[in-house]
Amino acid sequence: MAFSDIITGSWIIIFIIAIVSIIINVILGVRVYMQSEELDRLRGGRLSREELEILRARLARIKKLSK
Repeated sequence: MAFSDIITGSWIIIFIIAIVSIIINVILGVRVYMQSEELDRLRGGRLSREELEILRARLARIKKLSK
């Protein structure tokens, strides 16, 4: 009985936690979607010349650091 009294007394806190949880899930879902879009773009070969140059520079830097 005490647990139900606590829940009925603090329904606003539970409601706020639920809203925050929904907001966090939406933000994480958007981030995952954006990353999958970028991955699809990289796999599809739809890179601009500038993006290819940036990737080449990063790859060269990584190779230089790994030696």
